Amino acid sequence: MTENIKITDMHCDTIVKCKRENQNLFKNNIHIDLERMKNTVSTETFAIWLEKEYYSDAYNETCRCIDFYNAEINKNSNIISHVNTYNDIIKNRKNNIISSILSIEGGEAIEGSLEKLEDFYEKGVRLMTLTWNYKNHIGCGAFYGDENLTDFGKNVVKHMNKKGMIVDVSHLCDKGFYDVLRISDKPFIASHSNSRTICNSKRNLTDEQIIELKNIGGVMGINLYSNFVSEKEHCNIDDVMRHIDHIINIAGDDIIGFGCDYDGIESAPEGLLEVSCISKIVTEIYKRYGKETAEKIAFKNFDRIFSQIL
Repeated sequence: MTENIKITDMHCDTIVKCKRENQNLFKNNIHIDLERMKNTVSTETFAIWLEKEYYSDAYNETCRCIDFYNAEINKNSNIISHVNTYNDIIKNRKNNIISSILSIEGGEAIEGSLEKLEDFYEKGVRLMTLTWNYKNHIGCGAFYGDENLTDFGKNVVKHMNKKGMIVDVSHLCDKGFYDVLRISDKPFIASHSNSRTICNSKRNLTDEQIIELKNIGGVMGINLYSNFVSEKEHCNIDDVMRHIDHIINIAGDDIIGFGCDYDGIESAPEGLLEVSCISKIVTEIYKRYGKETAEKIAFKNFDRIFSQIL
C-alpha cells in the first residue's frame, strides 16, 4: 500500500552523534543508519549541531563535523549521495540512491560572519536553522526568551534567500519567526516543530504561525521527540497523529512533512524508536486521508520547497 512512497526527513543529528560516539553511518546502534534507511527514507537532512562547549570554536568544529560527514557519505557512495540541487535529488531517486542534504542547526557556526555563511554554502550546506535553544548573533532561541532578530540576523535571512539556502525557524522564538515572515522573499520551513495547541511547548508552532507558514508556501516537519508530541508521560503514534490531524484541520495538507529529530532526542513515542518506523506514520496517514495526502506529507511538500530554492 505505502511501500513505494518515498519519504523525506528534514532533520536528524546522526552525523554528529556518530562522530562523538565513534560510530559509522552504515550500521550502528543509534536511531539512524543506512541499512535501516534503505527501504524507508529516500532523502535525509543531516544537521551539524554543536554542544555549547564548542561555541568558542564553532566555525572550526562545524568544519570538522562536515569533514566527517563527507567521509561517511563517500564511504557509502553506492547507497547515499550528497545533493546540492533539486535536480540531484530527482537523479538519485531514478538511480535508487538516498539523497543527503547537509544542514547547520544553530547559527553559532557562522560566528557573526556572512563570509563564513558563504563558505558553508561552498562546502555544500543548503539549510540553516537560525538558532538552537540559546541566543546568538542572529536571534533568540525559543527556550532563551522572545526577542527580535538582530540586524545581522535579518541580513542572514536575505543572504540565504539570495544564495538558495533554506531558512529554518525551528528553535527560533516567536518574535524571530515573525521577523523572518516579514523579511524572507522565499518560502521557509520549520524543519522539526509540532503544534503548540496539541502540546504546549515553546518549541512548537502556534495555530497562527502554522497558518502564516501555510500562506507563504512553507512546510513544517513533524518532530518525534516525546516532549514535543505530548504532555503525557507516555505517548504513541496516536499522539503524533493528533498533531497531523490538527494541522490538516486548520491549514490543510500542503504544510506538513517529517523532521523526526532522530539522534537528537532523548525519547520517542512508543513504536517509533528508529528511522524505519516513519513508514508506520505514512501508513496511518494513508488509511485516514488517502494516497494523495500521504505522498504530500511523505515527500511532495518538501519537494516543493526544494524545487523553489535549491
